[in-house]
Amino acid sequence: MTTPTEIVLRLDLESDALFVDTPTSAGPQESLPYIPGGVLLGLLSRFYKEIEEVGGPDLSWQVFHGGGVRFGNGLPLVGGHPLLPWPRSRTANLKGKGKMPSGDETRSFISEDGQTVFKPTTRFARRTAIDPRTGRVRQGFLFAYRALTEGQSFVSRITVAPEAEAAFSCLDRLHDQTWRLGRSRHAEYGRVRITRLDDPPPAPSHGDLAGQDTVSLLAVSDVAPKDHGKLDAGLFGLPEGWRPCREKTVVKWRTLSVYNGHRQAFDRERHVIVPGSVVAFTGPKLSSADADRLRATLEASVGLGTERGMGVCLANPRVLFVEDLGATGQTDSRPAVSVPAALEEDPLFKWLNRRHAARTLGDDAREIARGFEPHFKTFYQTQWREARASGRAAGNLAPSPSQWGAVRDEANRAADLEDLKTRLFDGDKACCAAGVGGQVWKQTAPGLSLPVLKDQETSAQALLKAALDRETLREKAQTDLSDTDLQELARLVVMDLAVHVPRLMTTLDGQEANR
Repeated sequence: MTTPTEIVLRLDLESDALFVDTPTSAGPQESLPYIPGGVLLGLLSRFYKEIEEVGGPDLSWQVFHGGGVRFGNGLPLVGGHPLLPWPRSRTANLKGKGKMPSGDETRSFISEDGQTVFKPTTRFARRTAIDPRTGRVRQGFLFAYRALTEGQSFVSRITVAPEAEAAFSCLDRLHDQTWRLGRSRHAEYGRVRITRLDDPPPAPSHGDLAGQDTVSLLAVSDVAPKDHGKLDAGLFGLPEGWRPCREKTVVKWRTLSVYNGHRQAFDRERHVIVPGSVVAFTGPKLSSADADRLRATLEASVGLGTERGMGVCLANPRVLFVEDLGATGQTDSRPAVSVPAALEEDPLFKWLNRRHAARTLGDDAREIARGFEPHFKTFYQTQWREARASGRAAGNLAPSPSQWGAVRDEANRAADLEDLKTRLFDGDKACCAAGVGGQVWKQTAPGLSLPVLKDQETSAQALLKAALDRETLREKAQTDLSDTDLQELARLVVMDLAVHVPRLMTTLDGQEANR
């Protein structure tokens, strides 16, 4: 049997690049942390007619559909070595040691020896379109991107089966030049320099298999089982008698519908497990022959979509068993791109920005506000009991609905987060600090200590400040935030609290009336 030929390409980002796995254009577009193999497959499709001229329809089928040419994902290249997706089974272990890089660990990568952890850097930018008739912002056009930043390098391995070797002439045209790849490549994104490596770094390898009664498979790419999402031992080349080991399996599924540019249509929706998932099986000890068959099956990739780099797995890779994981390498600093001052002051841009934030950050704001509502409820219950015991009016011990209405109005007027805090807490006319109303916001609840306030005394003002803390907002948000998004999120949180806390008060008033 003839051995497939491997071509290793280095991909250097000469500009920011955006690679997404969904056709949607609503909401912020966040790039994948790697370069999908399907992007390179799509690049080769520019030579579709030439490939058919060389080998006819059979060759084009082998290249683009039959898996005769497999385009591996472009994985980060750090220190001269390609990295692997962060194994989901190791997340709890590393978090316990306080070594996880900041942000979403599922976007991180790790070296085969477990000593280098890397998270590709991204940059957030918001763009709009200009109406050529007026020279002003075009109404309803506002786009947000979080793209991989320029200067980063990736490595992709292309495997060519003997029956597809006639396509080499076209494959050679991909490297040693710069292409535009990914989303918004007709704008300023997507300049990628592709170079063939004559002396490539070694690929990550399988671990010991012969004599093992448990095999853990690390998904290096998406894996799409042929049998409607069913993961069985036979899919990965394991012999009969092997069964799933749920204690060591950590899998995340998602749905994927790939767009075929040649047919101008979407392929069927597939259920796939995402990179970094770990699937474990246990059974009788593997013989040498069984281990060789397992390696051969995995080397050929498993499941559907192998032509676009799907189905790549490693069996018992070293990284799954290293005890002392490192945390070196670069983490994602998420630098933000500033918006021109003239555009920031444009009323239409401000309105579009708030509409965009309300649509994309509303769920995060509601989740953060919902987390603080029990604290406000406890505070109001304590103050209501204090009012009954002391004979004082409850309105003198906690903010009233009208005072929350003033907070909502200030949130609407605030230009940014610092301006919001000034209007609420620091200004001469701060509604939560100045005058008689400010004294109500500062009233402390006797004997009440809330963990969210740490060592502070509990007051409505202290709780509202805690909800607007920058670190709290960044920690609890489901996505990383630019400064612009952060201030919009803070405004939405205040607006949500200003609506729902008075409703809690109405409920408590009804309970007091029924006593």
